[in-house]
Amino acid sequence: MADEKTGLIYQKIPDIMSAIDPIRKARTNREQGFKFRSIDDVYNELHDLLAKHRVFTLPEIISEHREERKTAKGYTLFSQEIIVKYTFFAEDGSYVHATVKGEAMDSGDKASGKAQSYAHKAALLQAFMIPTDDETKDPDYGSPPPIKPKNKRPAAKPQQSDKKVTRGTPVKQQSAPVIKSKADIYKLNRKQLIAWLTSKRSVRYDRKIYDRLKKETFGDTPVKDITIEGFQNFFETVEEQALIKPKKK
Repeated sequence: MADEKTGLIYQKIPDIMSAIDPIRKARTNREQGFKFRSIDDVYNELHDLLAKHRVFTLPEIISEHREERKTAKGYTLFSQEIIVKYTFFAEDGSYVHATVKGEAMDSGDKASGKAQSYAHKAALLQAFMIPTDDETKDPDYGSPPPIKPKNKRPAAKPQQSDKKVTRGTPVKQQSAPVIKSKADIYKLNRKQLIAWLTSKRSVRYDRKIYDRLKKETFGDTPVKDITIEGFQNFFETVEEQALIKPKKK
């Protein structure tokens, strides 16, 4: 076998990298609203280039873990976590490894396949450093808020006077819209949807269920990154599970 430190694979990978076009994050997750690149997008871009340069990959599953989880509606989901080592081969037998993690959930028998697709996509994106040609939010753009010491008491709020004091021009804030039926949500623009989602008051929903569904659906996704479709899908779930039904007389 050729020496893997001087073999063709170390030439082939840079050659492929120089010929790759950016793959934009053109797809949208329907539940959480974030943008992503699918495994098919990556395959479509790389297939002919890998064939041209006579490079291929083979997987080896190092470890896997599978468990059952329950959704908010009581359905069963199968969670699959795998560690996969992918080997990139060149025609002279030289090779390099890339070890990645894949994770996926499914209600049927496809969790394993989804996890392997995710792992392969991660290996290809990282090995060839495929650009997106668009602005991707980097973790270094923001920092978490400082943690306040628990032993300190919060400063007392100054008592408000009944007299109105006007200083400068008041800033108008977007008030939360009133939702009376499902049809109302589809009439709102993006600013109104954000105001509705961040509103602290809601007479239509059980607050505990609403907050739990909000956390499960959006997680740490910034509100400004959630699409209108993401808002609407979340609203449908809230209407189904958290709506306070009127008491029968």
